[in-house]
Amino acid sequence: MKIQKLIPLFILMIAGLLLAACTGGVTATTYPGLTISGDVAYIASAGQVRAVNLNDGTIPWRFPADKADATRLYYAAPVVTVDRVYIANYLGEIYALDLSGKATWNTPFSVSKGRWYSAPILYNGELYGANGDNSFYAIKLDGTLDWQINAATAQKQLDPTIPWGNFWSSPAIDEATGIIYQLSLNHFLYAIDSKQQKVLWAMDVKAPAITQPVVQNGFVYFGTLNGDLYKVSTTDRKDVTSRNLGGEIWAKPTFWNTSFFIGTKTSKTSGKLYMLNISDLSNSATPTDTVSPVTTAGAVLPDGVVFGTENGSFYKMSATGEAFLWPSTITGAVYTDPVFSGDKLWVAVYGGTDLLRYFTSSGNLSESFKISAQ
Repeated sequence: MKIQKLIPLFILMIAGLLLAACTGGVTATTYPGLTISGDVAYIASAGQVRAVNLNDGTIPWRFPADKADATRLYYAAPVVTVDRVYIANYLGEIYALDLSGKATWNTPFSVSKGRWYSAPILYNGELYGANGDNSFYAIKLDGTLDWQINAATAQKQLDPTIPWGNFWSSPAIDEATGIIYQLSLNHFLYAIDSKQQKVLWAMDVKAPAITQPVVQNGFVYFGTLNGDLYKVSTTDRKDVTSRNLGGEIWAKPTFWNTSFFIGTKTSKTSGKLYMLNISDLSNSATPTDTVSPVTTAGAVLPDGVVFGTENGSFYKMSATGEAFLWPSTITGAVYTDPVFSGDKLWVAVYGGTDLLRYFTSSGNLSESFKISAQ
């Protein structure tokens, strides 16, 4: 089963995000979480999660079934397996559903007491994720807690002077070693050993980081809100390459062929797209100026990588680094990573009348498929 997960990454106002990083509190507005598995999209938005048949636009089920629950806001992307859908909400709960949308645990996981801003990841039969209560959790697939690391435990394992918490993004894992990498608004990258159930080290990255890291070929790649892009060795954390891109980095890098691609926000109304060398982070092509901040990671198509921007426009970058603006735009903002599936680019929309739309591979927006935001 082919599963592609799109993780919401943004806070409504950057000033609020920076304040949260300094004060220890997080006040956030997040955007639709989307996972595509086969011909079904699972969308978490506000007080409800819905399944959408991508062939005909029907909605087989919603959770909760009757109506959206304003006390339980769902924005983290659903985690989908061959027979389960795991959804997390702002009350700190995680539910397990079967593929018909029915809860399978007697009660939800509720040890976590803060908001699930981003989805946990699934690895080796467990869910791993950082919650808004400043704890990192390992959760068994029967809905029970395996282990957790809170601030007191982390600082004993590290150093009392190193801050812990203020988590916003999903973690990434090095499947070869079981080491988990988690970024924070506290300016730190943390390495957590899933086998030893402890924090191994913390690296100060000098600015808030809200993206999910990417583990690739023995290195961890990520960016920060002050525009620094990092490449950190998984075997020697002192082996670090970095450069500043001159704009805020709001999404994870996208790897394709022998390069990787990333976008920035250079002002309220502009951004840049980069194709970079994997080894030293140098430019592989001249960066492209965009008409709006680049606010998503890229979706890989057979002949290029497509990025969404804050004003609903899209850019496609080729293997040579040439980028061009797609002919169609979406009404609304795009903060959730687009995904290419079934020869279509699927897009979750924030702030528009539609929640889910798709583009053809040539960049034309379909008018025949619209999932209402209501």
